[in-house]
Amino acid sequence: MKRTAITSPFAGARATNRQVASRFAFTLIELLVVIAIIAILAAMLMPALSKAKCKAFGIACMSNQKQLTLAWLMYADDNQDRLPPNASGSANAAKHGWVEGWLDFGAGNPDNTNTQYLLNAKIGPYTKSVGIYKCPSDIYTCPARGGAIMPRVRSVSMNSFIGVEPGDGYGARQTPPCYEYHKLSEIKRPPPCNLWVFVDEHPDSINDGWLTDGWPGGGGWGDLPASYHCGACGIGFADGHAEVHKWRDKATMEPVTKQTKPRVGGSAPNDTLWFMERSTAPIQ
Repeated sequence: MKRTAITSPFAGARATNRQVASRFAFTLIELLVVIAIIAILAAMLMPALSKAKCKAFGIACMSNQKQLTLAWLMYADDNQDRLPPNASGSANAAKHGWVEGWLDFGAGNPDNTNTQYLLNAKIGPYTKSVGIYKCPSDIYTCPARGGAIMPRVRSVSMNSFIGVEPGDGYGARQTPPCYEYHKLSEIKRPPPCNLWVFVDEHPDSINDGWLTDGWPGGGGWGDLPASYHCGACGIGFADGHAEVHKWRDKATMEPVTKQTKPRVGGSAPNDTLWFMERSTAPIQ
């Protein structure tokens, strides 16, 4: 008896599909070319994306600086024009300054993570969130009690010529002596739009509540401002506005080592002159 082969009705379709698939399949070389093109496009886009991220964080930083400066102005409004005290040193909590506590990278220092030092300080009642005391680009952590690794609560400092107690005054020690500002109405030289109040401080430099440098500038830094935003820094001014200032000198843009340093940075003639002209002025 003659046997008849039974052929599936789908066999031809499967063969056709295989032929079509082989015709449109990528070769290894074609795949490598596509991957290389994607890598090149990614490399071209990365700087733009990084710049966009810097700009976005800079805008958020300006918002924080503006809120802090407005809180500072509201305090003066409620206290007969007197500015919030700007106490320096580890005894901040006893002096009740605009902020309290002493920051470092030491293990177990409670000041690094204590938000009550922000809420209980002089401008605490005028701020809505403890988050405004910290630059969004400040990603540096410290060892806390119990072995936990946590972010520090603050990255901003106040101008050392503003709100200082007479005994702590830094202005009288300048050559020539410079202005200190204890009342809002005393801010005339430089004018409020050119006198900075709050600034992001470099993580290795920040400790007490103020940032101080010597008149007239033009040399090295004492305390060092931060350069979180692609070489720029958030600053809040006495008229209530804020800006992100781009630094010019390489020595200002020190890398972060997470080691507390009493003086950070080398010679920065352009940046220190610009900064000190907006910190105080010689007494006429």
